[in-house]
Amino acid sequence: MTSPDPNSLEADFDCVVFLTWSNWRTEPRSNRYHYASRFAKYLPVIFVQPDLLGTRKVLEETEIEGLDILHVYKYYGPKQNDLINDALLERGFMKPMLWIFNPNFIDFIQRRFSPLKVFHATEAYFAPEYGLSEDFIELLRENLRHIDLLVAVSEAVLDSYERDGTYEGEKILLPNGCDYSFWGLKDEEILRIADSKKDRNIAFYQGGINNRIDWALLRELVESMPDWDFWLCGLLDKKYKGALRSLHQENVKHLGYLEPERIRAYALKATVGIIPFIQNSLIKASLPLKAFEYVASGLPVVSVPIIALDSFGDLFEIVNTHQEFAAALRKVAKSRFDVDTINKRLATAKKQDYSVRFLELIDKIESLIQEP
Repeated sequence: MTSPDPNSLEADFDCVVFLTWSNWRTEPRSNRYHYASRFAKYLPVIFVQPDLLGTRKVLEETEIEGLDILHVYKYYGPKQNDLINDALLERGFMKPMLWIFNPNFIDFIQRRFSPLKVFHATEAYFAPEYGLSEDFIELLRENLRHIDLLVAVSEAVLDSYERDGTYEGEKILLPNGCDYSFWGLKDEEILRIADSKKDRNIAFYQGGINNRIDWALLRELVESMPDWDFWLCGLLDKKYKGALRSLHQENVKHLGYLEPERIRAYALKATVGIIPFIQNSLIKASLPLKAFEYVASGLPVVSVPIIALDSFGDLFEIVNTHQEFAAALRKVAKSRFDVDTINKRLATAKKQDYSVRFLELIDKIESLIQEP
């Protein structure tokens, strides 16, 4: 059996168009970043951002060769479609792969020729906890009727799209992973961690400071563990400034929104990675990107229940209450400094590398394109 070859993409596509509602410049490294940056090694990538007030378009280069941001009129429909099509035509692109995150591009998705239309299901949007309108749910289902491939980040998300979205087409499960070449520890870093002496252990959270956090749980942890420090880094949703201020203990530090290199540096100093989310069907169905970024940093991880983490045994300590969370933090802390345990974590994280996921995706695309 031959290995999938990303170079084969150019035979059937001349670019990849990412239809998102993200801001390339401000969003943390997400699925959009990991797949767009890998596609850009083989095909031009156009990352569409609907963020302009006027009926115009602006093409902006990024730090990644072959990946450009296309800023277009923010309102969806024929005028926006024309702007995107004009931008593609100006560069001679006639065979775009459409990579869809934002279902509001439905008019463009329906009308635009593409050899392959892919919807990347990153969230369980059909879950009641999202509180989405029936109109938006129907818009999602309409998107699913016009795609050739569904990519899902977890089994639970995939099940939801098939059950609640009534999707019956081609699919592939590509769980969220990590950029191991970035997060993975070097040998000298492992030895430095093993030899480090800490007066205080550090529970480390990286990610959005928002409604996903169980603030009551976090407050209980902070107050019941004064001998531990709690470091939080990530973009703060303004609605939760008060919740963050309520953690007014000396052992809490909000590090702010950091570049990936600085997040990695703080992770190296931490003792345990934490996922202190609220517990509902939405969270259970998810697979937070931070999970394997923690593991690639050699950290033990304590998390609320998430179905996708169940199959990894003792790599993740799964808990339900703040008492269990606190006990688990203390239980796994010593393992942070054990070389053999760190290496086992790294071996697992390496298998979750997005470059591995990307080759799985290419294999699936090749099989679809080759079908008569």
